[in-house]
Amino acid sequence: MILLYYPRNAPPRLGRIPLSVLALGAVLEGRHDYRIVDGNVDHRALESLAEIIGNKQVASFSACR
Repeated sequence: MILLYYPRNAPPRLGRIPLSVLALGAVLEGRHDYRIVDGNVDHRALESLAEIIGNKQVASFSACR
C-alpha cells in the first residue's frame, strides 16, 4: 500500500483541498492500493498514520520534507 499524507496547513474554517495528493491518487487509482490521510480533515492524522503503519498495511515508509 502507498500512503499519501497531507499535513494540516490551514485553520478548519478555510477548508483546503489537497489537490496535489488527490492528483497522485488519481494516477494510482486502479494500479496500486493507496490511502490518503488528510490532516485538515482527520484531526488524529498522526495517530491514523501510526495505526496504518502499525497494522503493517504499508510495506515501507519514508518521509520527505
